[in-house]
Amino acid sequence: NSIILSKAPIRTEVDKYIAKHEKEKVEEGKAKEVDTLFNDNEVVWDPDMGVFCEMNSTYMNLYSKDNFKQTLSSLSGIPTGFTGTMVASIPAVRVVYKPDQHGGELSKNGMRAVNRYKAVIFTAKNEGVPTSIDNLFNNVFESDMPAKDVFINWLAYIVQYKKRTGIAWGFFGAQGTGKGLVCEVVKKLVGDTNASMQVGDDSLASNYNDYSMHKLFIQLDEITSDMHGRKGVAGKLKRMVSNSVIRINQKFIKEIEVDNYCNFILNSNKPNPIELDPDDRRWNMVYTRTKLDLCSWWDEGSWEKILDDTDAFGSYLTACKVDIQGATSPLATSAAKKSVINNTTPLGQLLATHIDACNYDELVEFCNYDEDDIENKTMIKWACDNKIFTSALISSMYRGA
Repeated sequence: NSIILSKAPIRTEVDKYIAKHEKEKVEEGKAKEVDTLFNDNEVVWDPDMGVFCEMNSTYMNLYSKDNFKQTLSSLSGIPTGFTGTMVASIPAVRVVYKPDQHGGELSKNGMRAVNRYKAVIFTAKNEGVPTSIDNLFNNVFESDMPAKDVFINWLAYIVQYKKRTGIAWGFFGAQGTGKGLVCEVVKKLVGDTNASMQVGDDSLASNYNDYSMHKLFIQLDEITSDMHGRKGVAGKLKRMVSNSVIRINQKFIKEIEVDNYCNFILNSNKPNPIELDPDDRRWNMVYTRTKLDLCSWWDEGSWEKILDDTDAFGSYLTACKVDIQGATSPLATSAAKKSVINNTTPLGQLLATHIDACNYDELVEFCNYDEDDIENKTMIKWACDNKIFTSALISSMYRGA
């Protein structure tokens, strides 16, 4: 599906310029062979995005028209004013990212399109999860073993359907428990070119988000527990996890819209890695406890063994039956998720959420009444059954919280 930069017209323009300006010869060595322009990457004009795209198998640079002319001038040795014909020779091609269409050439609105997705192919073999990877998952999901199978099903959905699930996972807890290694496994499952790794606070807080363009997996790494200014970051993450289309902002070009295929894992050593709403429906949270070097099965070769076994794991994920509903729906709120919510949500908002839901068990747990506090418990039960909460009752409950 390669579309090569139209080199003959550009070479002709270089020759014309040098011939026409004999007395003003281009500085020696500046008028480079066209094969070296843009490191011999393919260059196309995408009319949908309104940008020039310089790309190879691993990355893509975007240029506005003016920026492209300046870059082309710098590389060719020809002044910007003389690059018009060179720019006009660049083919118009729609650049798309469609992992679910398995690469190759496409047609979009009657125009040739190139799919930048680089496929990772596994041979389907239902031979179970490799022991090394199973050991890793058992350690990471030690505090919530039922979530382990849900996570494996989530991975199988991504490997088989190559789509956005709308569900993100957060692993938080002690350092060295295997959180980062899980992400290395996922990166290998989707392919290096389809993953952005160790995206941190600086990237999330930045106005530029090209790290999320044309990706199937993003690792959010060590998000801070500082709540200052977190509303903007939380809102951005909500859109990135949920929306089918995302706006990409890259330096020196206008914002563009692209299809969103991103799936997220957040890793943190902090107890409150992300701000979650009490009624959140996007995140599954898992608390990690035991360091890998304390596990009896872990040795100096385990890291490499796990990555080597990822191909066999990919074959298993390709063969196993996927529960689509389970992969695209959140788990019931776990103790780990409740702790994150309680650590990042004001008490008044938490109380209001439980009141709106008329949830007796949650209200009693939230207000932390003594076991023998029959009076308050009876009052809450009556209020929940009748969906009536007086100002006096709310005040009493808030003091209890």
